[in-house]
Amino acid sequence: MQTNVRDTSFLIHEPAAAYHAKAGHYLSSHLLADFRKCPLLYQRKVSGLIAENQERPAYLIGRAAHALILEGPQAFDDQFAVGGPINPRTGLPFGPNTRAIRRMATVARQDDPHRRTAPHGQADGRRGARPRPRCGPAP
Repeated sequence: MQTNVRDTSFLIHEPAAAYHAKAGHYLSSHLLADFRKCPLLYQRKVSGLIAENQERPAYLIGRAAHALILEGPQAFDDQFAVGGPINPRTGLPFGPNTRAIRRMATVARQDDPHRRTAPHGQADGRRGARPRPRCGPAP
């Protein structure tokens, strides 16, 4: 059975900034997952004992996908710079820790301080990860 939705008046448009400003007032899916996994983990995050690292590569990719899929290509282009300079000697993008990539990110931030950069060869997602509290019996 195919359904065509023609009346979209039930949808509410809420800018991303307004949506994220409400984050402290509501339970997010991430916090709910933490609570289901371990109430102690949830409590420590809510009380500020465990700081969330919001700049992990996975979050960056998720925000980029959200912008592209839900907000459209223009919003994506306004918020993100993807790729980077190409090394003329190799024909490949410069590595993530090179001076050329740092220069590109600096210029992008000067143009728009809220723009995020995602160079090729994104850093490993585990870097900067903090140990989580143990829940349940030891393995």
